[in-house]
Amino acid sequence: MLDIIIFLMQIVLGITMIYRGVTNRIEPMDVKIFKNPKHMYVAVGIFVLVLAFWGFI
Repeated sequence: MLDIIIFLMQIVLGITMIYRGVTNRIEPMDVKIFKNPKHMYVAVGIFVLVLAFWGFI
């Protein structure tokens, strides 16, 4: 049961990160840390989704 909940949380986290990068919801602090935070958010979101599905199989 716990693995299903963690899997769903990872899916939500991945989709949220991709949405945040695509819709340009970038904080000013993110720009200070990363050169292009939009690409970082999308890449990390895809990475989290891949890891979620890889771990679930």
